[in-house]
Amino acid sequence: MGGSFLIGEIIEVKSLSKDFTEEFISRLLENFQVIAPVRKDGRIFYERIADPHEVDLEYTGRSQLPPKRFFFPEKEVLFTYEVTAEGVLIYDRSEELEGLKRIFIGIRPCDIYSLKILDKIFFREIS
Repeated sequence: MGGSFLIGEIIEVKSLSKDFTEEFISRLLENFQVIAPVRKDGRIFYERIADPHEVDLEYTGRSQLPPKRFFFPEKEVLFTYEVTAEGVLIYDRSEELEGLKRIFIGIRPCDIYSLKILDKIFFREIS
C-alpha cells in the first residue's frame, strides 16, 4: 500500500472544551491542511480553512457535500510535461500528493463509516 493507510487506523476520538477549540485549530493550521465544516449562504460545506473562526461545529443536519471529496478528488495532477527543442520533459507531480498532511474536524459518524466501507472496497486484496 505504500504511503496509503486505512481510515480505521487513523481515527481517534477526542473532545475539546469550546474555549480551547480555536487555539487548538490555530496550532493545527501551522503544520496541516485543516478541513472542517464551514457555513456558506446558510449551508454547510467541508472546506479547507485558513482561520479557526471559519469553522462551524454547531450545525445540525447534513452538509451539502460529504467530506469524501477530499479523499477521492475528482482530479489529481500526477504529471506535467513541457515540449522543448530537445524533446519532451515529464515532471512527476505524484510525489507532491504523498507528503500532504490533512486533519479533518467535525466529520459526522455516518461519513466516517462510509469511508471505512470504501476502504474495504479499495484496499481489499484481489486473489
